[in-house]
Amino acid sequence: MAGLVLETQDARIGLRANKTVAAVNARASERLGLPVDHLLGAPVERVLPASSPSEFVEWQPQSHTPSPAIRLNESTFQLVPATGMASEADQEPLFWFTLVPFVAETVSSTSPLMDLWTQALMAIETPAELFAMVKAGHRLMPGTAGLLAALDPSSQTLQTVAKWGTPEVAPAQPVPARGSWAMRLGRPVDSLELAEGFTQDHIVAAFDEATFCVPVVAGGRVWGVLSTRRNASMGLLPEDQRQLQVGLARRIGIVWDRVSRCPSE
Repeated sequence: MAGLVLETQDARIGLRANKTVAAVNARASERLGLPVDHLLGAPVERVLPASSPSEFVEWQPQSHTPSPAIRLNESTFQLVPATGMASEADQEPLFWFTLVPFVAETVSSTSPLMDLWTQALMAIETPAELFAMVKAGHRLMPGTAGLLAALDPSSQTLQTVAKWGTPEVAPAQPVPARGSWAMRLGRPVDSLELAEGFTQDHIVAAFDEATFCVPVVAGGRVWGVLSTRRNASMGLLPEDQRQLQVGLARRIGIVWDRVSRCPSE
């Protein structure tokens, strides 16, 4: 059937080459658990992207590139390429995508580097591959050192699982999760916004350095924290860089939820 959209249990969305925008919008709405009348208050038969309608209409699944932005219930998402199963012999090919939060254009989310990073991230199959991709953070956020720390629920400690930049960015031992204000508050935190004397203990920073830390949510719970370190003389992290890091943390959480549920070989 033309424009048929199929979903699998691992949250991927399969699109036919001759997809319809109505089908995309309907399945995106289902994925978010929203009734169709929440799509900006318009019927699903209408084109409802955050970018211009002409850009969305021109996009085709077979190009296997991220879609333009889709605006759903006051949040913006996009479809990014993912690996998928082959179609049956008597059917048209399916091109597989995952619905993820969209990083604003102000952070160059459509740059070739971001596109490549996102495509690779969505195609990985193991936690080790995810952690290896996170180490490429220095290419997306130049001038920073950073790390991804995972929460150990049994001990309520944070353990560094991936890092980039200088070696001493990560503590030598796991630290209590409450030592991270991002974890404690459940939101992004810039260390320059904290009261004097308060620190983010899960990332090592000198007196003249500042940190920005974002909780990573996977499967509906806080799984860890993505943190970067920079020179404090820069002041508060600019909004575009904040949104970039928040977008990366969201993508990491989506991928971790998928790969952590896959049976190990």
